[in-house]
Order: sequence, then structure tokens, then C-alpha cells
Amino acid sequence: MFKYQEKIIRPGKAWTDINGVQHPSNWHIWSMAEKASIGIEEIIEESPPDSRFYKWSQNKDGTINSSEKPVQTVKDSFITQIKSTQNSILSHTDWVIIRQADSGEDIPAEIKTYRDSVRVRGDEMEAAVTGAGSIAQLEALMVIWEEGKIKSGILFDWPKAPWDEEL
Repeated sequence: MFKYQEKIIRPGKAWTDINGVQHPSNWHIWSMAEKASIGIEEIIEESPPDSRFYKWSQNKDGTINSSEKPVQTVKDSFITQIKSTQNSILSHTDWVIIRQADSGEDIPAEIKTYRDSVRVRGDEMEAAVTGAGSIAQLEALMVIWEEGKIKSGILFDWPKAPWDEEL
């Protein structure tokens, strides 16, 4: 985003300066020196905050107005997501449970162990969310990856299915 005088001008859009000179839509390919010579300033837009935690809007000048969402609203949303994801993960092996109920065939140990680990992890995530008292504490629960490994966080780091293990 760029500013000329007090007017916001956008790349790809033609504009007229205070002298009535019309500038083409490709003005943004000019060098920084050319832009500066006629008074164009680049505005570095602020990055918006994570919308899972904050309500925000962007002003015309690229600045951001934000406020935290209510903690309980965020908690409720995460707990709903955790339960939904857990149900989705478990649904992939529900057929084994149904087969066991219908025919009495045993549930393979690795599937039983996997299903139990998914439930335990879901319970851990829910407990962590429930125990958080602020937006900052909820943000800290998010998984952060560094060099292919989890650096911190717990949320949405589900156990790997035994059949999905990397070779």
C-alpha cells in the first residue's frame, strides 16, 4: 500500500496527482527513488492478529485495531473443535468396534491402543483449554513447530495412527 499526500493509492490502480497528472495503473513498478521524487510513500501494513483470539479491523492507513475475544468464547470454540476432531479421528476405526459388537471378533491391540491415546489426548487438550484463564494462556497452548518438531503447545497435536507412521 502506498500514500500520496493524504490519499491511499494501490498498486494496479491508476491515480491522479494534485497537479491533475494521471498516472498509469503500473506506477508501482517505478523505482523507490521515482516514487519518492513525486511524494509517494510506502505504507507497511501491520499484520493482523490471530482471528481465533482477536476481533480486528484494518484502517485505511494499514494500521490494525484489535481487541481480545471473550476468553470463554474462545475456550468454547476450541473445546468444540477438539471434540469434533476427536470424533472424526475415531470414526476411521469405528468399523472395528461395530465388527466386534456384531461378530465378537477381537479389536486389534494397536487399534485399541490408538483409540485410547486419541481419547486421552483429547482429554488433555480439553483440560488445558479449561484451565487457561486468559487469551495469552490460550495462545500458548497452540502447537508451534520448529525444524519439523514441536517446540511448544498441545492443541491439535493428535497421536499418529499406526498405519500412518513414516517409514
